[in-house]
Amino acid sequence: MYLAVTWWLSSNLGVTGLWSKSIKGVLYMWAGVVKISRIRYDPAHAQARYVILQVLLECGEDFVKVEKIDGADGNPDLLLSMDRSKIASVGKPAIAKFLGKLQLYRATADIASAKEMYDKYSAVKSGTKYPFLDYREIVMARKKPRRLFVQTNTFAENGKVDLKTYEPSADGIIQSWVDRFQEENVDDILEELWAKDKHHFS
Repeated sequence: MYLAVTWWLSSNLGVTGLWSKSIKGVLYMWAGVVKISRIRYDPAHAQARYVILQVLLECGEDFVKVEKIDGADGNPDLLLSMDRSKIASVGKPAIAKFLGKLQLYRATADIASAKEMYDKYSAVKSGTKYPFLDYREIVMARKKPRRLFVQTNTFAENGKVDLKTYEPSADGIIQSWVDRFQEENVDDILEELWAKDKHHFS
C-alpha cells in the first residue's frame, strides 16, 4: 500500500509550512490514482488502487463519487469525481485511519483481522450503493486498445532538424525502425558494437 503511504506523507508537507496550491495539486493527482479495476487483479497496484477508492468512498461527505451517466455517444458511462477542497479535511483522515489499522494488524501479526479488513475493501460486489460488479460491464464495453510506445525519429535537412512522429500501431513501430536503421549494413554495425562491449558482460 505504498500508494496510500506516499499520499499521506505528501499531505504532511503542510506541517513544514509548504502547504500551497501546488502541493494541493500534487495530492489531487495522487488521489487520482484510484480507479475501477477488474475482478481479477493482475498487478498488485491495480487492487491497491481499488482498495484506496473504497476507503475514500466510505468516508462519505461527497468527497469521492462514482455516478452512472450517459456518455456523449448515448451509451452508459461512469463519472468519477473528487472534491479537492476536502482532500485535507476528509480524505487525509480516512487514509490515516486505514493505514493505522493496517499497521496495527501487521505489528501484532493479526493476520485474521488484516485479511478480513482487506477482503472487505477489495471485494467487487453488486447490489450495493456502488455496484462495481455491474460497473465492470460498462468499463469493459469502453475498453480501448492498449497504447503502443512508438519512438520518434529526427532528421537533419537543409541545416534544420525535423522531428518525425508515427501512428501508435504495429505499422507505426515497424516504420519507425525502418527509418531509424536505413544503413544496409546495420547488422554488421550492431555486431561490431556487441563485440566492443562483450567483455563487460563476460
